[in-house]
Amino acid sequence: MKDGRVLFLFMAIAVLGGMLLLAGCTGGETKTPAQVASEAYWANEAMPLQITGMEVSNNQLSLIVRNANALPLAITAMQVGGLAHVSPSLPIRMEAGTSMMVTIADGRLPCSSDGTFTVAAAQIRFNYTNSNGVSFAQNGVKPLVGKCTGGVAPYSNGTVVQPPAGDWSFVDSDPSIGPKDAKVTVVEFADYQCPYCGIVNGRNLGGAQYDSIRGTAPKIEEEYAKAGKIRFVYHPMAFLGQESVDAANAAMCARAIGGDEAYFKMHDLLFSKQQGENDGTFSIAKLKQYAAEAGFNSTEMTGCIENGTYAAALAQKNNEAAGAGVTGTPAFAVNGQVVDNGAVYSILKAKIDSYLQ
Repeated sequence: MKDGRVLFLFMAIAVLGGMLLLAGCTGGETKTPAQVASEAYWANEAMPLQITGMEVSNNQLSLIVRNANALPLAITAMQVGGLAHVSPSLPIRMEAGTSMMVTIADGRLPCSSDGTFTVAAAQIRFNYTNSNGVSFAQNGVKPLVGKCTGGVAPYSNGTVVQPPAGDWSFVDSDPSIGPKDAKVTVVEFADYQCPYCGIVNGRNLGGAQYDSIRGTAPKIEEEYAKAGKIRFVYHPMAFLGQESVDAANAAMCARAIGGDEAYFKMHDLLFSKQQGENDGTFSIAKLKQYAAEAGFNSTEMTGCIENGTYAAALAQKNNEAAGAGVTGTPAFAVNGQVVDNGAVYSILKAKIDSYLQ
């Protein structure tokens, strides 16, 4: 599996003249860097690499990185908000359960006249290899808004162009299976290049350790949505590069031609073709081939794929997910509440059943 594990977290770090600013998780509450790191940077997620602390000194950002995996691993590349890794030298070999401080180079952001800055997205990325020689990637991106002040700035939500808190009306226009007026609405957030998302949609990747999440989406579709018990919504994400955008666009093109049934036909085919990230699997040429394979070989479909007709709409869908509090893919929400570890079938099923009682 090339570039295997990818978890999408809406996060960002930026360094501004020796200052760390982050769009945090609680409105207006001032927090220490360690508090924010423990809440926002994989510390509470089932991910091998976790950021458990951070500090800024001499215009350099230092992160405390922990290998929470049961196996040793080697970090082969890392990047934060476009800033390059400085030390220690790569590869960084980490035994299971150990922590290490890694340092990122200086970076600066433009300040507006009112003393604030806004960045549409900044990214954290780790590439690493486990002791079996399998390569993985761990990714995250988040809109960033903050104040241009000295020292370590307070953490707050800031103001971004997002739906109001608690507003899930954006899912009304998303592709779905099941009755529109169902008592329960389940929303899946995923990227067609995200391997975890592939596993959740039935891909045979990763071995038995991922069986708890394998096929969660189609199981819920079959057991609940197609039985008329719930509305199952797919909210497409596209954040892992151009091929994520192009793949999601192709599914939207199919929907424009044949409605939601056509969307999910293309959707299932895309996940079945999933390989690595931006390796040509979802090139424009390949997507046209897949569309023809799915029965969408019209000039309308071809033109829609070539023109990236829904690229702007997909960017807005990323913002909608962030505004609703989604912090990772694959993610699931039930009736407007993101479910912790919702990709695990037993957990999601229990949550759905609690609403159907």
